[in-house]
Amino acid sequence: MRYWRHVSARPHTWARRGLSLALLLAALLAPGAAGAQDSATQQAKDHFDEGQNLYLQGDFLAAALRFRSAYEAKPFSAFLFNVAVCYEKNKDFQRALEFYERFLAAEPHSQDHKMVEARIGAIRSYLSPPVPVEAPSTDKASSATSQPTSQPVQPVQPALPTLPPVQPKGLVVIESAPEGAAIYLGDKKNGIFTRAPYTGSLPPGQQTLIIELKDFTTVRKTVSVRTDRLTYLYFALTPQRNLGWIEVKGNIPGASVFFDQRQFGAVGHTPYSGYLLPGRRKVVVAREGYADFERQVNVVAGQTHVVNFTLEPVRHGWLRVTGRTTRGAQIRVDGRLVTCSGTPCRAEITVGDHRVRLEREGFKAYETRISVSKAEEVQLAVRLNPEPSRTKAYVSFGMAAALLGVGVGAAIVSNKRKDGLEADIKGGALIDRSDRRFLEGRVAAVVADSLFALGGVVGVLGVYYLVRNEGPDSYGETETRRVALTPVLGPTFAGVTTEVRF
Repeated sequence: MRYWRHVSARPHTWARRGLSLALLLAALLAPGAAGAQDSATQQAKDHFDEGQNLYLQGDFLAAALRFRSAYEAKPFSAFLFNVAVCYEKNKDFQRALEFYERFLAAEPHSQDHKMVEARIGAIRSYLSPPVPVEAPSTDKASSATSQPTSQPVQPVQPALPTLPPVQPKGLVVIESAPEGAAIYLGDKKNGIFTRAPYTGSLPPGQQTLIIELKDFTTVRKTVSVRTDRLTYLYFALTPQRNLGWIEVKGNIPGASVFFDQRQFGAVGHTPYSGYLLPGRRKVVVAREGYADFERQVNVVAGQTHVVNFTLEPVRHGWLRVTGRTTRGAQIRVDGRLVTCSGTPCRAEITVGDHRVRLEREGFKAYETRISVSKAEEVQLAVRLNPEPSRTKAYVSFGMAAALLGVGVGAAIVSNKRKDGLEADIKGGALIDRSDRRFLEGRVAAVVADSLFALGGVVGVLGVYYLVRNEGPDSYGETETRRVALTPVLGPTFAGVTTEVRF
């Protein structure tokens, strides 16, 4: 009997121990302060939504009280602004002034700073009208005795302040566990928007958020943002062990970061951080005006890889040719054909003076001289005008050929008449001057000479039409653009590199 009691007591003891262990684990894993914070945020959200609804119904006093309750639950400065707006709508300007001032004290760098200051000034003027000044009396009695008297001017209550319309603020709250996660808006290429925790506003509508923190899985979420609601977003990040973490930083902020192939597009801008699949990867950092930086990195899962880069200014310049008529044109620099990258044409060019010539079939060529310095882009806007039509030249040549052909025929007729007369004369025949062959020969000869002369004139006219430069020449405008230098940042210094010439 004791044996069974002893055996039956073991499971009971184990159960109590298991229950104690479970309670201990639950206590360790419980959110604790974070859970309380979530509850406070939910209360603030409920009060905020009720305040918005009351505001839309025109019950501004009740809305102000709800926004104050939201602030007590969660002291977000936007709630102070909303309270002030409600009191202003309710014409309780003393309280509106109080909460506008509290908002500015909490948010000294707010985007609405100037607008709130203007409202504070108008309300103060309304609440504290200027002290009335006594004016001299102008009655007849005082004029007769030359003893001016004064009478008080009745104070005039200023009109209610007229200010631009204003609405309560919406609010976006983003929190992460752990804190400090980078928040990207839309795309990592745009750079870090802010870090969690964040309290502020986002553009209304559908927004894609990327939440990223070293050693944790990146989260991407699309949310709907409204300007009349409190949007609360909480991201519990899970550890990441299957990818490698890479950080790219150096002397030029805002440089584009590429992995493996540039045609895949930039993944972001420096300083850059993010996850990469394990393996051999090529990191490229590029910025206009600087030579590209490249480095091979062997990415290992679960490890951090830091790539420190230094971009050096380029030692060449660029030629950029634009214009609707330049598509398909051959561009020669100092007689050498230039291979362009992209449209419009943009090509690297050595420092110095160069002769540029554009040629395109059916258009007049354009030629100019340019001077290029380091990290300098010469923009050449060109308009190629069409070559003149050769139709008139071809018509003239055709007419000249026809005239000469008819002239040759007339000359042949004239020669035949002449040869016939000479043969008859040599044969002893008596030729009378009235013989028609004399007249026909002379007329044919005159016609032939005239046609030859006219054909020659028309032929010369055709040559003129062929070589003449009809219409405006091709022309271009040159503009030099200096590539802007970027502030240089270092671990122990900060400054801006500025030079007229490298």
